[in-house]
Amino acid sequence: GPFNGSKTANTKSVVQINRATAGGPTASGATLVPITTSSASVLGDLTNGAVFAGSLVQLQNLKVKTVDSAHVVTLVDNTNVTIKMADGAFAAFGGTAPVAGDCYTSLTGVMDFNTFDPQTRTINPTGATDMGKGAGCTGN
Repeated sequence: GPFNGSKTANTKSVVQINRATAGGPTASGATLVPITTSSASVLGDLTNGAVFAGSLVQLQNLKVKTVDSAHVVTLVDNTNVTIKMADGAFAAFGGTAPVAGDCYTSLTGVMDFNTFDPQTRTINPTGATDMGKGAGCTGN
């Protein structure tokens, strides 16, 4: 039913959910292209990053600051803005787990929202090929 979910004062919103139609796999022609026009400061922000939840994104020049025991990687870009990356699935990637100092000249992943305390937005690579190592990371 109606609820006050509108961003306009003194208005009501109605959300209608229709029955989803399941489709079959596409044999060819579909290529996922990551969003490359955003930044770590927007994507990692709890409010401004909300519109990117579930989206495939790509960032450049991210250096690994820390890797904690819960498999959360803190990355820093060349403007010293941090963003988190979850690495819990890296064992299945066929690549190497991140360590402090690693530089990713290109990092592609799906944006997610972690509801644990503290709440964070994370970029989550889907495979080793999403994590292009190289040089050029100057963040601290």
